[in-house]
Amino acid sequence: MKRSPRISGSPNSPRRGSPRSAAERRGAFLSRERDPLTPEEKAQAVKTLAPHIYPGKAGQSVVLQGASLGSKDSAHDVFFAINDQHPQGPVAIKRYRRPRNADHELNAIASAKERGFLTLQPVGEGVFPLGDLGYALVTERVPNFKTMNQVGWQNYYVGEKEYEGIAATLRNISGFVGTMHKAGIIHHDLQMKNIGQVPPNKFVLFDLENTQFYDPETADYVFHDWCAADLGDMVTSLVSHGYLSDTTDHLFTEELTNNVLGAYMEANPSDAVFDAWDGIVANAIHERHYGNRAMVGSAMGHLMAADMVAAPAR
Repeated sequence: MKRSPRISGSPNSPRRGSPRSAAERRGAFLSRERDPLTPEEKAQAVKTLAPHIYPGKAGQSVVLQGASLGSKDSAHDVFFAINDQHPQGPVAIKRYRRPRNADHELNAIASAKERGFLTLQPVGEGVFPLGDLGYALVTERVPNFKTMNQVGWQNYYVGEKEYEGIAATLRNISGFVGTMHKAGIIHHDLQMKNIGQVPPNKFVLFDLENTQFYDPETADYVFHDWCAADLGDMVTSLVSHGYLSDTTDHLFTEELTNNVLGAYMEANPSDAVFDAWDGIVANAIHERHYGNRAMVGSAMGHLMAADMVAAPAR
């Protein structure tokens, strides 16, 4: 059953009110929007969270690990804490600026589990307030976890023996995305850095603060259009990491169609995705030539590109 969002902490936490003026609170919020946490602020956050993560005396000896998860352009600060004196083990701390985003991700984790997907395991009783630093969701650190942006996509070339392995990886990713959509899950930020994997080749759903869940049996055209947009975001991210950057557009299109669309359609036959595919490929080719997303504008830009491809010449 889906968990209701819960905020841990006292009734006097900043979420429930603060003696500061609205202007002061807004200024502090905008400052936090622009600035990542400093090492000192991360240590302060761990100190605040320690009694909740590691209750009892063991919480007094928490050590902050100097590691960060994900890409440098991540909108969040994710860092780790460890306490060798406690059986809890290492934990990942994700900091949010807005409590509603943390609430949504907490519920999304529960919903993903209900639909049979491997995801993160929350620690504690919900979302923790961090004062002026925002809010935090704490999860168990996943051993041997890697994200798909760590794959050296730019190092593989069609015709080489090693390419067979990377093509199989891409087919597995695409099949996973199809399975996710077939279950009614739209990620809304399906970049390579947000697709996780653990041995042996099991995918992990994470970074779910924008994720939406639908009933695939009753979903309307909006859901199916979002499936196409999700897959388009994945393809654009793949291209930005150098996939087949030195091939011709023709060979690129052929490999992309075989390894992405083919595997996706096996897992989730979708007319909307099939109809949008030419636009997704056109957007990907634009990305590989110009190195930006000027043609996208938003996730739905993939669908707009499909319309452009399909439109008759005037």
